[in-house]
Amino acid sequence: MINSDNSLHSNISYTWRKLWIHDYESPWGILQKFQFANSASYNDILNIFSISRLEDKIKCNSWSDRDKDLTNLSRLDGEQLINILGVNIKKENNKNIIALIDKLSDVYLKCHIINIDRIITKYIRSQLTYCPECIKDGYHSIFHQVTLINKCPFHLIDLISVCPNCNARIDYKICDKSFLEPFRCICGYWFLSNNTIKNFVTRWGIEPRTEIIMPELNLWLNLSEEQKKISRNIYFNSRLDKTQHNYLISEILTLMNILEFSEDKKYYKTTYTSLTKDKLSSKELENFPIVSLAEKEEEIFLSSCKTYSSILRYIRKKLLHKHKTCIKSLTIRKYVNNLSDIIVCPYAYAYTMLRKNLENLYRISDVDNKDNTRYWKKNYKYFSISFYDHILEDYIKSGYITNSKEIFHEVDNLTWIMDKVLGLFIINYYNYILRNATLLLSKGIVNSIEMDYELMPNFYFKVNDNKSNIECHCWSEPVEQEVDYECPFSSIKKRRKDKLDLNFKYFAIPEYRKKSK
Repeated sequence: MINSDNSLHSNISYTWRKLWIHDYESPWGILQKFQFANSASYNDILNIFSISRLEDKIKCNSWSDRDKDLTNLSRLDGEQLINILGVNIKKENNKNIIALIDKLSDVYLKCHIINIDRIITKYIRSQLTYCPECIKDGYHSIFHQVTLINKCPFHLIDLISVCPNCNARIDYKICDKSFLEPFRCICGYWFLSNNTIKNFVTRWGIEPRTEIIMPELNLWLNLSEEQKKISRNIYFNSRLDKTQHNYLISEILTLMNILEFSEDKKYYKTTYTSLTKDKLSSKELENFPIVSLAEKEEEIFLSSCKTYSSILRYIRKKLLHKHKTCIKSLTIRKYVNNLSDIIVCPYAYAYTMLRKNLENLYRISDVDNKDNTRYWKKNYKYFSISFYDHILEDYIKSGYITNSKEIFHEVDNLTWIMDKVLGLFIINYYNYILRNATLLLSKGIVNSIEMDYELMPNFYFKVNDNKSNIECHCWSEPVEQEVDYECPFSSIKKRRKDKLDLNFKYFAIPEYRKKSK
């Protein structure tokens, strides 16, 4: 055990060699090696390298999450890292991560207005993810921890995020909660091979296999400056779940025509050409009226209303044309608070709940109610504002426009982009309710169904240099099995029975009689 008295740090000699640090190695891997070689505890590591030791001037036994953080290493002392390890692993860590993410549009645009540490955090997994072959020699690459990659770039095998023995997850931080000792899980499992444990001094001095053999990653890291400009003009859903980040590199390279299109996924593309600037001479363009986003909010909202109406019309007339009676039989039930005891068509349920949630309706009987027709836009506006805040704030306001207060000419471009993304979300949300209709109905749910923005398909907008031409690209995973429910009202006899049940309830429930009068 190391004596962690701060006054003695300058006089202590540690078991360490600079050649034990290899290309692309993560701070976690380096500190685990240091700890293993010196039989140090996690508390020792923090007392040696944390800035808090300088602030407190005494040995510390209580550490904050910032002290333990290995994503940004904001509380580690760079000078102390160089003095002891021979390398400022904090600086090297940031350099390796930025080399991966600086070609992404949201990173390039936000790095001027947001602390780089916050951007890096978005693309680093919070749980330790490792290659089972690399870690046998005590090597863990920062590439393993970045969300853009799901295979080891050096072995092309799937990365693992749990202990192989007990399936426990390990936090990516300086912490002893999951480990008995360095490279050893709390269950007793050793991540190191027996040979490495016995001969770590020799084994760590041998250069591990760090030649990148993943084609996509090699292409990504070696993009030219001209290609980087193109990649930064390809905008994507910045609220994507971290599990979907591993598609970004290959799909952006595909849109740059560097990789060929894969047939594993469904792919869609539409193009929009702005006529705003094309018909103006340079002199007319100088005198072109300046338009702000605030001045065009109502126009953008009305356009989204048209998009919403057209999607509902498509669902009713194309997808649910055989279920019109089912929808009517469901929406006529005014005083239903639980659907678990009622026979309901899953298709009608999906359509009804879609509208109830997006239009902020009080009950399912308000759907397709003529009395509420004049108010649906007012109710829908609550959803559209929330939608733009969640999905498009980072992507559009910080990306396409760079700043939400910036004036711009291409309002029609922005409207087109918003309508495309809105359309993707509504269809995705409808399919989500439909896929889970049986489960939701069994629970009798008639209230709000959570709108999971992160489950949207991967979509991209590729913008040319003068922003006059925009391409919308969308990938979606192929559905293994199409939803195919049996409609409970597929025959005239079944529909008549449901109508008789409704008539009985009308005369049996006092509230119905009161309303009718």
